[in-house]
Amino acid sequence: MADSQEVVETARFAKPEGLIGAFGVVRLWPGINNAEVEVIERLKLAARKLGLTCVEISPNGCRADSPNVRVTHEDLDFVLHLHYETPKAYDIFSFVALWNPLRFYYDYREGAYRKFSDHLLSHDDFLSCDSPGADDHVRRMILRDPSRLPPAFTLFHSLAEPILPPSLGAMKLFYVGINWERLGRQKSRHQELLDRLDKSGDLRIYGPDVFLGVKVWAGFKSYIGEIPFDGVSIVQEIAAAGISLVLSSEAHKESALMSSRLFESLAAGAVIICDENPFARKHFGDTLLYIDTTTTPEETHQQIREHLRWIKANQREAVAMAARAQALFRAKFTMDRSLAELYTGFPERRETLARLKKPEATPPVTLFLMLPSYDAATLQRHIDSVSTQTYPNLTCVLLVDGFTQEKLGARIQKQLRECRVPVELLRVDFGPRDRRGRFGKRLRFGLVVQELLRALPPDALFCIVGEREQLFADHVTTLVKTLAGSTAASACAFSVLRTDNTGTDSYEVQDGVDVFGHVPGAPFGAARFLIRRPANDEELACVLPWLDSKALALLVAQADCVLTRRATLLHVVDSAAERKEAAAAGFEDEIMRDFLPSARCAGAGAIRSRKTSASVDPLSLLSISDMPNDKRRMILRELFVALPMPTLVRRGILWAYRQMRRLAPPY
Repeated sequence: MADSQEVVETARFAKPEGLIGAFGVVRLWPGINNAEVEVIERLKLAARKLGLTCVEISPNGCRADSPNVRVTHEDLDFVLHLHYETPKAYDIFSFVALWNPLRFYYDYREGAYRKFSDHLLSHDDFLSCDSPGADDHVRRMILRDPSRLPPAFTLFHSLAEPILPPSLGAMKLFYVGINWERLGRQKSRHQELLDRLDKSGDLRIYGPDVFLGVKVWAGFKSYIGEIPFDGVSIVQEIAAAGISLVLSSEAHKESALMSSRLFESLAAGAVIICDENPFARKHFGDTLLYIDTTTTPEETHQQIREHLRWIKANQREAVAMAARAQALFRAKFTMDRSLAELYTGFPERRETLARLKKPEATPPVTLFLMLPSYDAATLQRHIDSVSTQTYPNLTCVLLVDGFTQEKLGARIQKQLRECRVPVELLRVDFGPRDRRGRFGKRLRFGLVVQELLRALPPDALFCIVGEREQLFADHVTTLVKTLAGSTAASACAFSVLRTDNTGTDSYEVQDGVDVFGHVPGAPFGAARFLIRRPANDEELACVLPWLDSKALALLVAQADCVLTRRATLLHVVDSAAERKEAAAAGFEDEIMRDFLPSARCAGAGAIRSRKTSASVDPLSLLSISDMPNDKRRMILRELFVALPMPTLVRRGILWAYRQMRRLAPPY
């Protein structure tokens, strides 16, 4: 009966009009088999069952099977992120699945809680796993953001098929894992319990034999072997065993999150022996057999033995229990059901979120696009940025100098004809050039800003887009909405997604504004700010011409700047430029302090980024053991970067280091 009902419900699904019928899923850690690989295979199976297509992409938005092909909103309806490590780094609607216990953010990596929390906020929407811990984490962060909503859809790390008839199989106890603690030469968190079960002859252990050079299951006679990461084999092995042992970490229990093992066991039709995870109790009640893992390993072992004796003595009742549990699973937790509900409700949800980001009024905004020297890729990036903007009252101005306009004006105009919106050209003096057209020394950026201010009417809103910056479609719209939400503010700032382009996963969200000081690798940025033309432009004439990297910082510092934790801007970090800015930062800070009232200087310091505020005091190196972890890591990273070695070697070492720090089961 359940099978026929499922077929009918699947047949009822119809792709909403206007949608493409294809979605992306970000694949992390290529070449490493883990739970994420299994889930991606199951997403593909669920998609095919609904007549949809699931496309693997890399964190930078390129197809996994064609690394040079970047996907767009014309290729995919949305993109799913299964892990908090990947922020949104492309211009397509993105969902992030809230599948990780809150403790993982804090305990798994030193100083990672804030970083990965900011990654969550870079996405457009969230997918719940019905975990109070994970959902409340997001609710706390979006509480005061009127353009955000808590999760509306659920997506469990489940599966659509195969769903096998309930049976007791060989009446063996199935267990699978990597035995992570062996990698640190520690005992497994369930080591003593598994040791006792291993001696009974009732246990079947599956998982990798060798992981990162360590035989993680050495000494276990119940170890069978590895299971292919194909989305289906593990279900078949659980069904063959007939009884499944489902254990949670303390972090999972605290957040009321289950691992994917529960859903795999339900699909297999096995009898489930489960620890006291609140999720299991809430959704499956007495259809599972529970054990208390807070007792001694011997007592827990005895509880499992009692359950095994009951199952073998009451086989018909045990199978009926498994059938009731599987019926609950079919009714709510299958992946195709979640995916169908997500697709059906997505158009309305997308429209609702877009409406929340739209300001009530649409004052004119001028977008200045920096092009000091002609570069086809830079100009194309500007064209892509402005062509997709959803803001209706936007004037786009390309800043070029006289040499570029005279020598390459025709080429620029030809490329601009590809742009979907008009782009004006404004001639700006960026500095003297030699006979070959090369800059001898570029003028201070403050002189350029001063010239732009003179070209704007009073109270005009403007945003300057740097050469290494890429805007997402809702960038200007959301900036205007944010500024309109504060009656006192005359500037607003976004978080910025930065990358050094050393790899597909080298992205990090910088969520604050460091007006004074400078930390290499944490760019101040330009396009992250929407600024109202200051009324005291005559007073600025004594300070702006003397500033370069801090020209925009001055305008932000003298304004009441409102911050929002959105990241609709991608900034490519230029190490050479960062070093130059860092060297000049102290001198320019003093010039700003000459001009700004002391109270305003204090206010500017209050909006400094959490990440960038940890500037290095040379004297504190004498007591490095007492320093915060994030400061110690920053110093060690700088020392490592300073070591003379080939770039490929450095990247290889950094890649290996990142892999070692990712060795925690994501769900």
